[in-house]
Amino acid sequence: MEELKQRVQKGYSRPWVVSKYSKVGLWPSEQLLCDKFWEPKSRILDLGCGAGRTTVPLAQNGYRVVGMDLAIPMVYQAKRSAGFLGRNCVFGVCDATALPFPENSFTGILFSYNGIELIPKQKGKQQVLEEALRILQPGGHLIFTTHAFEAFNKYAPARIQRLCLHLLNSALGRNEPGAEVG
Repeated sequence: MEELKQRVQKGYSRPWVVSKYSKVGLWPSEQLLCDKFWEPKSRILDLGCGAGRTTVPLAQNGYRVVGMDLAIPMVYQAKRSAGFLGRNCVFGVCDATALPFPENSFTGILFSYNGIELIPKQKGKQQVLEEALRILQPGGHLIFTTHAFEAFNKYAPARIQRLCLHLLNSALGRNEPGAEVG
């Protein structure tokens, strides 16, 4: 599982990926859920904050936000975005399966876009959910957003191609150890 984490970290550290993820803004569905479940001034963990797409608007909406991500270049970009927009957010680097916070630290956690999909294996995803439960205050809310693998958008052909290649390599016994799709 460690090898898969390293591949995710490396992939999200490439300059063009950091640039792609530097657009700031909550999706309407994310805004709706945050407004519904979190009170203003709540302490929120933006888990897998990336380049700050969600961290900065959460701070603009009056939440006290901590942004954490596995990829150091993403965290640097998030800090730059927050500073440019005059928002004081705390940022750090961590693995979502081992969060560096004590129990009951946050009112809410946002794990946006496809962060949970990038956690290797079912065991890893379960560890993230256990960690979220541990650091959430009683009555707190975890919000995560994701997209379906089969989503019909401009990325669908590439996803289908990766799936077919994965299946072919599996049939031929050529997949890397621990390789998975989605």
